[in-house]
Formats: sequence, structure tokens, C-alpha cells
Amino acid sequence: MSDEPIKEKTHIEKVRDCFEDGSAEINGRSYKFCKMNHRKRLQIFGYSSGLKNKLINQDLSFIGTDDQIRIEELMFSNMTFNDSKLSSIDNHFEKYGEDYIMLFTMAMAVFSYPFMKGNL
Repeated sequence: MSDEPIKEKTHIEKVRDCFEDGSAEINGRSYKFCKMNHRKRLQIFGYSSGLKNKLINQDLSFIGTDDQIRIEELMFSNMTFNDSKLSSIDNHFEKYGEDYIMLFTMAMAVFSYPFMKGNL
């Protein structure tokens, strides 16, 4: 056994793992990412790149805006939970509200990953 401390993964390593695996675990629940075409990913990437400073500063004032809701609908219609499309599950976040912010921000990064991986 090595005395080396266990190195925690960086954010981009976690995003890469989720992209390659096709899923993310949030609070013990597994969310799966469906394939998405370039034009849809591009919308998410464009939106998320404008949020970088807000996210760094933990400013979530963008939540509930028309653009955020549009991106949420796009992402959640391309994700599943327990083999059901996330966007079609009634009241999912009423039951698992603690998953929402982490899932939304991780999904933006995962769907945007193809645009970032060449720069790593």
C-alpha cells in the first residue's frame, strides 16, 4: 500500500468521466446522458460559456430566466433517470430538489465537453 495521498479528481476530469461513461451520479442517483447533435450541444455551450464568472462566484441569479429554462428543457429532454426521459417525469425535482443545481451545472459541462476536450 502506498503512502501517497489519494488525489481528488479535477472538475474537468469528472466532466470527462461523465461524458465518456454517459452518466453522472448526483446524491447517489444515476442520471444518463443521451446522444445529442452538434447544433443542440452548441446552444448549451454558448449559454454555459456566458455563465463562467457567475458560476465561479456562486451567483445563481440566472436560474429561472427564459434562457435558463430553454437550456434546461433542451438538456433534460436528452437525459434519463430510471430509464425515463427526465423532462417527462412529473415533479422529479419536488422529490429530489437537492439534485437540481449540481445536475444542471454538470449537464451543461458534459454536453459542452466536445468543444473543450481539444484544449485540455
